[in-house]
Amino acid sequence: MSEHDKIDEQKGEALLACMRTVGSVSDDARVTYLEQLQGGWSRHSYIAEIKDGDQDLSCVVRARPQGSTLDTDLGQEFRVFELLVPESLP
Repeated sequence: MSEHDKIDEQKGEALLACMRTVGSVSDDARVTYLEQLQGGWSRHSYIAEIKDGDQDLSCVVRARPQGSTLDTDLGQEFRVFELLVPESLP
């Protein structure tokens, strides 16, 4: 496993805990890849890959950093992204 492939266990477990709370993954799920994207002052963005039984999940995770000076509604942000899923974007 290269340095790039190492996963921050604390962040991975926090992600799984949130996903388990809403029923998105089982107790046996594990994070196989987690990378923080560059930029993002109001939110940290991560690409995550999760193995849950026979299912492989890929997702973008947005997290509010400590001390964030910009307070936006994550629920509203999610709804906008959800509406954009079926759209073809340049």
